[in-house]
Formats: sequence, structure tokens, C-alpha cells
Amino acid sequence: MNLAARFLLYNLLPSLLAGLVTWVLLSLGLGLLRVRSARLRLPVLYLPLIKSALVLMGIGPALPWPALFDRLHAQALPPGTVLPWFLVWAGLALLAREALERRVQRRVLASARRAEQADPRLARAAAAVLPRLRQLQGVGRRGPVCCLPEAVPRAEVLVAEGEVRSPFLLAGLSPPKVVFPRGLLDALEEEELAGIVAHELAHLAVRRPWWCDAGLPEALAPALPVGALLGERLRREEEKACDEAAAEVVGDVERYAATLLKAYRFQQRSMGSLARGLGHVPQLLGARPLLTERVEHLLERGASDGGLWAQRCAACLLGAASLLLLF
Repeated sequence: MNLAARFLLYNLLPSLLAGLVTWVLLSLGLGLLRVRSARLRLPVLYLPLIKSALVLMGIGPALPWPALFDRLHAQALPPGTVLPWFLVWAGLALLAREALERRVQRRVLASARRAEQADPRLARAAAAVLPRLRQLQGVGRRGPVCCLPEAVPRAEVLVAEGEVRSPFLLAGLSPPKVVFPRGLLDALEEEELAGIVAHELAHLAVRRPWWCDAGLPEALAPALPVGALLGERLRREEEKACDEAAAEVVGDVERYAATLLKAYRFQQRSMGSLARGLGHVPQLLGARPLLTERVEHLLERGASDGGLWAQRCAACLLGAASLLLLF
């Protein structure tokens, strides 16, 4: 059997199996232990990617049981053979992602204006958000995310014309930039603008350390195929984690949920009919709309927001148990 066939049968396929099984087990564990906070769930749900990467590189069997996986692991290519190729593919994938991001940045920044010039309400909202975001329990020193309050840096807020349809974060710039579509400003009040800015800045907190970036698994899919399968679920968890922080900044869960609906309606109005039609394809295949999942998560969490300390303990115990039993 040649090296390519060995890699496919004894490295790649077991790595996919290991990632998916670990994901299912951890998801079930988080549900049984009632860990509802997305900011606590997110770090735990990165463990399947780590497990899959280790198996892909020939480090450990796909599962510690049964003995069949030990025999398959004995046939796998060793780390010294796989690692150089993995690093090459991962490097090329990250370079492609960086090139795409820079292209988007150039197009957006070409027509963007500072919030102070475009809309004073947005500038005031942005100035008020950062101190409140740094003080939040769960984003600061006591939070489950590996970041300090100072890890949420001051960002520049811009207003873009043209094809921008929803607010987004340009995290790779210094300082980071939050970009708003011009048409959305007229639909939101100042406190609602603060909630949107808080959501985008919260991405900078939940992405620390650097590998806790929900877009990274999908970017690394050419080198780590399980990222293509799990990246979307991690993205949803990251969005919900940032929603939690933004709702705390606003101080009113229902109002922030209504803000999400306003932003969604604006995005739908600005899209063409073909794009709107294609947006319903995942729903026809059984996937829940991201907006529905986010709003339901906010309202459920707002109705039962107690026991954060217990949830934190449960998430830590589940993570430690998975390391002992699956790695």
C-alpha cells in the first residue's frame, strides 16, 4: 500500500471519526449538565478539533476503545511524515484566507467614513460600549474565556456605503474596525447601536487565545477536513457567546433580540431575490436558521440565567474528563 492510501485509510478517516464522535459526546455532555452559556460551551467545543488534528498527524488512536482502533493506529503514518505536509497545507490555507480578508478590507475601507463624521449617535454609542464590555462578568478576569478585561481593545467604528449589508468586524487591523452599513443606522436607536457594537467587539474577547476563532477551522479545512464539518457549529456558538455579552451591555435581553431582528430585516431587504432564495436552502435541508437559534438562546438564557458558577464547574469537569478519556 502506498503512502497516500495509508494516509487516507489510517490517518484521515480516523481523524474525521475522532472529531465527530468527540463532538457528539461533548455536545451530549453539555446538554446533560445544562451548560447553557455559549461563552462556557465554546472553549469545550474546540476539543474535537484538537483531537482530530492529533489523530490526523498519527498521534494516538481515533478512540481509546475498542482495540480495533489501536490496530488501525499502528498502520498510520507517523508524525514525522505527516507534520511537514500538514504545516504546508495549513500555511497555504491561512495565506489564502489572509489574501481574501485583505481584499475585503481594501474594498470596504475605500468608501468608509469614521462614525464621528457619519453619525454622531453611533460615535457616542461606541464610546460608551467599551468600559461596559470590559466590566462584564464572563468577559473579564472571572470569565470562562482566556482573556483579561484589557484584551478587548479600543476599536475604530466606520460607516460604509454600498454593498455592505450587515455590521462586521475587521479584526486583523490595528486598531480593529467595526464596520456599519449606512442604511442600518436609520433603523436603530442609539442604545440598539451600542448593542451591535458590543457584539462585534465581543468577538475580540472570545477569540483569545488566537486559535479560538470560529472562522479558523473552516479556513484550515484543506489541511484539517473536520473543520469543514464543525466550523459552522462553532461559528454559531461564537455568535451566541457574543450575543450574551451584547445583551448584558444593553441590559435588556428582549430589546437586544429585537435589534437582531431589525438588522436581519435590513439585510434581507438589501439582498437580491436570488440571494434570498438561496438563503432558504439550508432550512429545506433541515438546518435551523441562525437568527432563530440566536434569539431563542437569548430568551431562554434570560428566563433562566442563574447558576453560572455551577455551569462553569460543569464545563471544566467535562473538559477534564474528555481529556482523560478520549485523548
